[in-house]
Amino acid sequence: MVFDVETTGLDPRKDRIVSIAAVMVDFSGPATKQLRRIYHVVNPGIPIPQDASRIHGIYNRHVKRNSPFKEFAKEIVEFFGDSPIIGYNVNFDVGFLNAELMRAGEKPVTNPKYCAMYGMHRILNKIGNPVEGLNIEKAAKIVGLRARSSEIHNADEDVNTTIFIAEWIWNYHNDFDLWCWKKPSKYFLETLPNWVYIVAVAVVISFFVWLL
Repeated sequence: MVFDVETTGLDPRKDRIVSIAAVMVDFSGPATKQLRRIYHVVNPGIPIPQDASRIHGIYNRHVKRNSPFKEFAKEIVEFFGDSPIIGYNVNFDVGFLNAELMRAGEKPVTNPKYCAMYGMHRILNKIGNPVEGLNIEKAAKIVGLRARSSEIHNADEDVNTTIFIAEWIWNYHNDFDLWCWKKPSKYFLETLPNWVYIVAVAVVISFFVWLL
């Protein structure tokens, strides 16, 4: 399950989802298959700040007649089922999803989570090409995806971009468990840039020289 949300802000405790897109994807065959899709633009129940609207293109006038998230909560839970969840910076999206589900009286999702951003960092560091500030636009360009249709972060388009990135990672690793966000400690050292190791070695050497 690849999904993305757009929100009124960055804090799931006080901010709300304004749109959510999710696609059931099969990566196992020779070609990636998109099986089912949902996409909802919802009324967050609070004003959408202008700064947020400029990012995702959804303004208060667009949602004033839309249904609130709770109207779609059960459908979303059933759609996700127990499928593994893939997202770009997945903890952000899942954090908002679970906050909204609990407000709607539904249980939070506990599905395995896989982070495409984390997977990209691992691969790029492994091949000696680390990238700072690896947002979804940079990742898309690296994997050969053409330029976005606009600068607006539409949840539906971001899901399509994440699918493309996830497919690239899958073809490289062929094992989602190698980029599972729930086990960062196991692979944390692989995500560090090379200069960190150089500085660490220099500090250790300096310490022993000082002792002598």
